[in-house]
Amino acid sequence: MKILFRLALVGLFLSGLGFKAFADNPTADVNQMVNMSLEDLMNTKVTSATGRSENMNDVANAMYVISKEDIERSGARNVADLLYRVPGLQIRQIDSSQYGVGIRENGAFLTDNILVLIDGAVVFNPLFSGVTWEDLPVSLNEIERIEVIRGSPGVLYSSNAVNGVINIITKAADVKDNYVQQEGGTQSFRDSSIGVGDEKIGSTGLAFRAYLDNQFSQGFPKNSQNSSTIPGSFSDRYLSDRDGGRIDYTPSDHQRLSIIANNNQENSNTPNQETGGLTKTPGETTSAIINYTDKVTDRYDYSFHFDHVEMLGTAFNSNDAIVHVTSVNTQQNFHYDLFGSHVSSVGGELRYNDLHVTDMSPTTIFDGLVTNGQASQKVISFFAQDEYRPIEKLILTAGVREDSNSLVINEKPLYSPKASLLYHLTDNQSVWISSAKDYRTPSFLDHDLAIMGAAPNSYYPGYPGYYITGSTNLKPEANMTQEVGYRSLLLDQKLKVDATLFSTEVKDVIDFVDTSFSPPSTFNNGSLSTKGAELALDYQYNNDLSFSTDYSYLYPHMKPETSNTPSTVGYDTMASNNIVGIGTRYTLNKFKFDLYGKYFEGYTAGNTKIRGYYKTFMRISYDFVTPRCLGKLDSTVYLDVDDALGARQIEDSGNKIYMKPEVMAGIKVRF
Repeated sequence: MKILFRLALVGLFLSGLGFKAFADNPTADVNQMVNMSLEDLMNTKVTSATGRSENMNDVANAMYVISKEDIERSGARNVADLLYRVPGLQIRQIDSSQYGVGIRENGAFLTDNILVLIDGAVVFNPLFSGVTWEDLPVSLNEIERIEVIRGSPGVLYSSNAVNGVINIITKAADVKDNYVQQEGGTQSFRDSSIGVGDEKIGSTGLAFRAYLDNQFSQGFPKNSQNSSTIPGSFSDRYLSDRDGGRIDYTPSDHQRLSIIANNNQENSNTPNQETGGLTKTPGETTSAIINYTDKVTDRYDYSFHFDHVEMLGTAFNSNDAIVHVTSVNTQQNFHYDLFGSHVSSVGGELRYNDLHVTDMSPTTIFDGLVTNGQASQKVISFFAQDEYRPIEKLILTAGVREDSNSLVINEKPLYSPKASLLYHLTDNQSVWISSAKDYRTPSFLDHDLAIMGAAPNSYYPGYPGYYITGSTNLKPEANMTQEVGYRSLLLDQKLKVDATLFSTEVKDVIDFVDTSFSPPSTFNNGSLSTKGAELALDYQYNNDLSFSTDYSYLYPHMKPETSNTPSTVGYDTMASNNIVGIGTRYTLNKFKFDLYGKYFEGYTAGNTKIRGYYKTFMRISYDFVTPRCLGKLDSTVYLDVDDALGARQIEDSGNKIYMKPEVMAGIKVRF
């Protein structure tokens, strides 16, 4: 089936090349990436906050949008690299390909409090309710934009969308953005990709799009070691094959049906802290998505979504965990006037998660996952929300969501309310406040975990060893979040300001503890208080030159202090309290220059002190038109330099892996 799928993609590519490659006129202007004004950015259309299109300036959430232009000019090699630009995100690099990303929390590898979507499909793994970023089935060239909500996203999203939502939206099939790209550089890095899409076929309303993307990196060879577990050098190489396609059908100007399929097969080497060697960690994520929207009238519109996602991953042994996620949801929006204007939204979701784990009988410590081989989870949700504008400048929003989750003790329904107020002081200034309650429900590991913690000992006959176990009596984590925000355009609309203050209280933190008196298990332990601030400034000096800076402050505090265990102390110490970013963008005719750097304050990871570190990206590019003999195609050549400040130890405390500056060059041809 996969072979037929890829042959069909190749057929689409060849047909696109045949019609487009030798056209007499270029399909797009060389300077197609036109800088938007700051006022345009303030009024960018977003969908993640309410499930329908609205101006970003009307959203009562801390929100950041990474646009297609930002992606093109970023120098990023993966989605995690793009997220460095978002205020309030804690990002940790595990090795050459693996990352941990946290919103308003430490960026641990198994971050479990954010929801990640690709075209509406949930791609966090319910095994641990986290995201394996290297397995995401999406190519950077196919992303239209990324919408990031920091803090409680509201009632539209189910449990685990606690600290925020990262919504990745890909290009529609009728977007004429055809390209071939090749790049390579240090660490034997190479990336080959091609994408083909076209306008509607005649008057049928059909449009097709397909892509292929192959990426390889040798990782960090001969400059990495961990004297305690992995003496000498190793290579954490990474190889991925991404491909996908979509069909968009628009029978009328108010209806759209999208059928989307994506696949990512990756294989990498990862230093294993338990065995002292290398673990081959193949993974595969495949998704099938159906989206349908219909604006029936100006008073009523609705959407329908279905997806099935299969994730094949590696925990301790290759391909030892397979997860199937199937979900369906709908949202109905009603527009009416009653002492002002209203938009009332109601909807529901059904999600079913199915886990299959390789059944093992381990004889050594951390030999593998051990369960009965299968577990399942069912989530049924309903929500209702009303957005009310008594006057044009004031937006009041209130809603509630009910979740029934089979991994919650006694399947007790969880109610998540949210209320917000946004007021436009002027056309270019607004303030907003919000208050919300959300839940982080147990993952499969929290609920059904069983790993050999100590093997039976031949010197002591009869000693059975013990297992690290999950608990079926866990309460969900309850999160209360309050936020205050301010947005404005100042200095003759040259300076964009976006500021947020927030406070979060988490009760019944789900934790793991090891005791000398009984086998370790997951349990609810204490509460966590987090306070912080986020600020983003963008200054547009003129149409060609702009500057940006962002600052985040985070203060997490576990309480009561007397209940802290070695694992819960990490909540307090593993976050960078202060993070500062600065960037510039310059365009001179066909030349473009982009520079962005971020400083993360040092922190403590376990017994290791991590010094403050920088992450930098620089890109220099030149646009040109190929000679007529090649069809006069729009092209870009570019040079990327990442981590230009020199070698540093990566943020993961377990392995002494040292990064060096990376240099990459590439060309992208549009047809």
